[in-house]
Amino acid sequence: MRKLFYTILLTTVSLVIHAQSCPDGNHPHAIDLGLPSGTKWACCNVGADAPMQYGEYFSWGETVQKEEYTFETYSYYHPDNGDYSIISSLDWDFLGEDIGGTQYDAAYVNWGDDWRMPSLSHIKELIEYCEYKPMPADSEIKGLVFTGPNNQSIFMPAGYWVYQGKLKNVFNTRQNILLGYYWTSSQDMDYNYFYRDLAFALEFNAVPLEYYIHETIDNVEVCEYRLGGMNVRPIQNVTSSINMVQKDATSSSQGIFTIQGTRVSDDANHLSQLPKGIYIVNGRKVVVK
Repeated sequence: MRKLFYTILLTTVSLVIHAQSCPDGNHPHAIDLGLPSGTKWACCNVGADAPMQYGEYFSWGETVQKEEYTFETYSYYHPDNGDYSIISSLDWDFLGEDIGGTQYDAAYVNWGDDWRMPSLSHIKELIEYCEYKPMPADSEIKGLVFTGPNNQSIFMPAGYWVYQGKLKNVFNTRQNILLGYYWTSSQDMDYNYFYRDLAFALEFNAVPLEYYIHETIDNVEVCEYRLGGMNVRPIQNVTSSINMVQKDATSSSQGIFTIQGTRVSDDANHLSQLPKGIYIVNGRKVVVK
């Protein structure tokens, strides 16, 4: 009887989400949650055909789903001499402080010009102005329902993430861990300018509080290794008053920099004229001998 109750409740919640937010079954839709910035959130993840599906998994800065997510398979990690046994922060390509709306944005590349990955500012706004509640613990699909000031809603499934492993492993793990991970477009800029191995992500628990001692969202500013595979929830490609202007990740990393982040030249062709040392050239580490 209890299982039947939760099955009915899951169906009801799913219908409520669809009825409040999606005008029809031709997903994706841009859902206006009534947020101050005017940002609209997609009703489903990149790679999903409906709100109740997990969709695809992407490493930060990559735009295609992979079978395995490791240092060796990440496109923007290049260790010296191909030695992956020693992990160095200097070996990560710098893609820009914010990759939203660039060739590194999985939402922009897969869905088109009207969409982009949310920045950390977008995530903070979503959490601050929306009420969010988990699905029942026995629901077939775990996740959070975010309801905006205008009573419109989106559902974000808890798909976990893939780190140092194969994609197929997450399909079993996510049924037990009950965590949701979503990439933002924002690079972690708290460390030295070119030590760029982390990016910000939304992390949440998808278990009702009566079953779990922690809040559903403990910390907004969660950072994870960029090589990990996470879901991506697009937003409408808009700018707003909360500093959400798109950045050109390519131009921001062009030129020659010292490893301390000081620009020494705008032209990569000047590298041969510089003293011996380690430099960052167009976002890549280069050793001048």
